[in-house]
This record gives sequence, structure tokens and C-alpha cells, in this order.
Amino acid sequence: MRHLGMLPAVRRRPRKEPIMARTSGWVRAPQSGILRTFVRHGDRVVRDQTRLAIISDPFGETETEILAPASGIIIGQLNLPLINEGDALFHIAQFNRTDLAVERLETFQENLEASDYPYADQQRLETP
Repeated sequence: MRHLGMLPAVRRRPRKEPIMARTSGWVRAPQSGILRTFVRHGDRVVRDQTRLAIISDPFGETETEILAPASGIIIGQLNLPLINEGDALFHIAQFNRTDLAVERLETFQENLEASDYPYADQQRLETP
């Protein structure tokens, strides 16, 4: 179908060497409450320096700050604002070199959003 012009041409990009995470783990909620997050998927975090979120009680009287327990990249995240004690909040992948992982994640995201990506959403392609 590509030969007949019915599908867009596919440009092959050189493959990059994948980066393997050393380990990964979930940050769990120390208490129940309302969650306000400060990081997103793909953000780099530094152990004991990056504020991931704040959990407050329903009346806002007490707040508990959650710091990153390890350096790495956020690869998973809970999107619900109401949480219970023990809920998995953030999934952090730990790499030997987080700067390389962030660069490759950004490149991957750019490739997915490119209009010539072979599996791109047809509706998105048709929108000007």
C-alpha cells in the first residue's frame, strides 16, 4: 500500500542502544489524605532533594512532604488525588547514568509525536 501511495512513507531512524534500569521501585504513601504532585513522567529526581508530592489531611491542617528516596527517573505515577496509606504513588527507575536515560526518553517522546511516525493517531494527523 505504501508503493501505491495509500500509506505515508516510513523513514527509518538509526536504532539507539537501549538503556537498562539497574532497578526500580515504588514510593508508597505514608498516610491517607489528598495528594498534590510536583513531578511528572520522565522527570529526573535526586535522592532526598526532589520534592515529589505533599499529602494533606482533608482539612489542610497537616501536610506531609514526600522526598525522592532514590535518584532516577519517574516512569510511573498515581493520578488519583485521594490516596490511602500504602498506595503506590511514584515508580522510580534507577540508572547508572540518568542523564543518558533522560536524553533518550526525550528523543523517544519526540519520535512518538512526529507526524510521520507509522503508528501515529490518524485523527491527529488529519488535524492542521
